[in-house]
Amino acid sequence: MSDIKEVVSAIREQCIKDGVEVVEVRDIAYGNQIKLRFGGQAGQINVYTGKKGLSVIVQAKEDFSQQLNSIRDRALGISADKQMTSQPTNEPNRLPEVFDEPWIGIDESGKGDFFGPLVCVGVVVNPKDVALLQELGVADSKTLSETKIRSIAQDLRILLKDRIKQLVIKPNTYNELYAKFGDESKNLNSILAWAHSAVLKDLLQHHDVKISVSDKFANEKYILERTHSIQKDFRLIQETKAERNIAVAAASILARSALDKWFIEVGQRYNMSFPKGASQHVIQAGRDFVDKFGFDKLGEVAKLHFKTLEAVRGTDL
Repeated sequence: MSDIKEVVSAIREQCIKDGVEVVEVRDIAYGNQIKLRFGGQAGQINVYTGKKGLSVIVQAKEDFSQQLNSIRDRALGISADKQMTSQPTNEPNRLPEVFDEPWIGIDESGKGDFFGPLVCVGVVVNPKDVALLQELGVADSKTLSETKIRSIAQDLRILLKDRIKQLVIKPNTYNELYAKFGDESKNLNSILAWAHSAVLKDLLQHHDVKISVSDKFANEKYILERTHSIQKDFRLIQETKAERNIAVAAASILARSALDKWFIEVGQRYNMSFPKGASQHVIQAGRDFVDKFGFDKLGEVAKLHFKTLEAVRGTDL
């Protein structure tokens, strides 16, 4: 089968045979989405065409996902020994966790780098976007090359447009915020909470969204206090490995793309390379920067609370 309508019809027929309720069939980018229900479980099957031809993707929690994969494969006439690869929730390059309403994914980049800004990005994703995001190759940015990140980020900006909010906290501002927030053990989390809440507030002011997903860290109360004034029913979901959610993965790509751009532009401005992370190469680059521009200028390109600073400063003592 290569026709979308034919595939959708075959899946509907198989669902009826298996007693699975077809709740709705609706249009998505380049295809259809079949919303399904069985008992208390809900899921969906996306049927769409893209660069790789026809794709039929199951999105559901594990138990129901297995049932829907079986329905899909039997509808398409695929034998048990040649079944299509399923898309479980823990597969790194397919991120099936979705909602039945618009939601925000938010992520940051740069918090582990001595040089560079902290970038926080939030995106609003609609259920109908999911199939196209998958087709674009959206995944956790840590699994993608810089070239791939640049390419996907460009596509995301075209697709999501005003549903993106990007906050770039440059090193000098970051250092001021870090000093402002007081208790050293909580400073980074406080900055993260401040950045997340600023991004969320901006998106909530322009979009009717009630759910946000991000990586788990402290200060959830801080964020909710600043978002409930805009959206009282707002639900903040913080969980480990949140990049499995496709909206968070999209945000991670855009954040990493903005971070990479800073490293390129600032490297050209100072005519030197700024390595990422906090390795020995970073320490040497810090020393080189201080030799050329002076220690007082280091705060313009680096996060000064890192212990890396002690190693950089050691040559000046």
